[in-house]
Amino acid sequence: MNRAPSRTRRWIIVGVAMPLLLTLLWISAERTYAGILDYFIERALTQWESDKHPPPLDRVRQTMQLFEDAIALTPNDPRLLARGARLNEWIAWHARDQRETYRRTMQRTLELYRRSLHARPGWPYTWIDFAAAKAKVGELDEEFNAAFRNALELGPWEMAVQTGAANLGLKNWRRLSHENRELMDRNIANAMAIQESKLFNAIRSSNNLHLFCFAFQENPRIAEYCEKQHIY
Repeated sequence: MNRAPSRTRRWIIVGVAMPLLLTLLWISAERTYAGILDYFIERALTQWESDKHPPPLDRVRQTMQLFEDAIALTPNDPRLLARGARLNEWIAWHARDQRETYRRTMQRTLELYRRSLHARPGWPYTWIDFAAAKAKVGELDEEFNAAFRNALELGPWEMAVQTGAANLGLKNWRRLSHENRELMDRNIANAMAIQESKLFNAIRSSNNLHLFCFAFQENPRIAEYCEKQHIY
């Protein structure tokens, strides 16, 4: 006598669970597809950033379309938002001679970085990229100094953060806060401990060597290197 009610309850459970299951499967499929797009975006960015020549504009725009498709599926993905900002910087580079277009493009770049950092505030790489983007548009303000500080405080032993912060800080030395100049001292010391040669090469290739040598001449290893380079 209890079979019919039991069977009815099972159908009710199935009826409630099936839409939920289908929704979860749909969400999973969307995230998987967005992840595939993200892979191709990151691969393109890595290649461009290691090449000696900038990518053609049409290639950047094609990759940006992949980003737009992916971000529509996962709008709050901090990694994807940061990649979108880096893509946008390439578009801005192609518009560098068009003042207003460059300005608008870089403002969108900064907004993408802000969204990424809001979702993942503990990631030092995005902080240093954001600070560098701020510097490109001349916004060497409190937000720039806060981003620079966060990068160094969150990633003191991250090698890319060390070299990136060294070059960025030297290029904008006069606009660094007193606190950030002190953090630069620690950053340089950390970099000297784990990647001395790479640090020297990065600074030399960025044309910041003279300022580096005079700003940190009290460091014996830096003074020795600078003497060999005939800086003083």
